[in-house]
Amino acid sequence: MILVEEYNKSIKELLNLSEKRFVFSSIMEGHTQGQIYVNDLEKPEVYVIMDGGNFVLYFGGNTDDADKYEACVKYAKSDILTSELRNTYDDHILIAFTSEGYKEALVENLNNSIVHKGMKSLYRYDLKNFKQNEYDLNDYVVKSIDDTILNSKLENLDQLLDEIKCMWGNEKPFLEYGFGYCAVRDSKLLAWCAAEFVSSESCGIGIETIEDEQGKGIGTHVALKFVERCYRDKITPHWDSWLKNYPSVKIAQKVEFDKIEDYEAFVVKF
Repeated sequence: MILVEEYNKSIKELLNLSEKRFVFSSIMEGHTQGQIYVNDLEKPEVYVIMDGGNFVLYFGGNTDDADKYEACVKYAKSDILTSELRNTYDDHILIAFTSEGYKEALVENLNNSIVHKGMKSLYRYDLKNFKQNEYDLNDYVVKSIDDTILNSKLENLDQLLDEIKCMWGNEKPFLEYGFGYCAVRDSKLLAWCAAEFVSSESCGIGIETIEDEQGKGIGTHVALKFVERCYRDKITPHWDSWLKNYPSVKIAQKVEFDKIEDYEAFVVKF
C-alpha cells in the first residue's frame, strides 16, 4: 500500500464512489487528521483510510482479486495499527468496509481482536428540501459556537471542548473552518451540534445532549439550527449513527435527513 500525498483524478474518482466521501474529502482538504493509502497511484483499485478525527479505519474499493483485500488488511494490521497509534489515540478502533471480500479478510486476520460487530446508518440531508422552521419559546437559548462560548465557564463545556479537540486537534481550526450551535440555560450547556469532516461541499455532524436534558427536544432544536446554516452555506450535512442508537436516529428522522445506507462495522482492540 502507498501513502497518497497528491490526489490525482484516478484516486479522487475511486474515493468518490463511496458514500463516506464526505469524510475523505475533509481529509484531502486538510481539515481532518488522516492518511489515505492505495494499492496503486495511477490505477488504484482498493484503499485504506485512517480517519484520525473519529478514529476509524475505512477499507474500500472493489476487486476480483481476494489477495488485494488480504494485502490491505495485513498492511493496516502491521503498519497502521501500531503501538504508537495506540498510545497516541486509543486501543480500540472502529473499522468499516465495503465488501464481503474485506469482511472475510478482516475476520481471518483480526478475529481474536474484534470485540463488537454491529450495523451503522448513514444519513444525508437534501438541501433542496430545506424549509424554514418555527421554534417554540423555551427556557434556554440557542447560540452559535464561537470563541465567546468556547472561552466561557459554562457547566459541561469541557465535554464540548473534548469533542472539538478529538475532531479538530484544537479550537483554532474549528473556529476557522467549522461551525455549530449549542443550547444554553443560565450558566449550563445543555446540548450542541458541531461540524466535523468539513470540506468545501459537505460536512459531518457531532451532536450531544447532556443526559439529564435528553428527551426534551433540545437536540432536535440545535440540529435544525445547524441545518439552516448548512443550507445558507450550501454545505451538505451527513449524520452517522449506530443503528441501535435510537435517540440519535430519532433526531435525524425528525430533522428530515434521508437514510442513504446501512453498513456493517467492527470495533477492534489492537
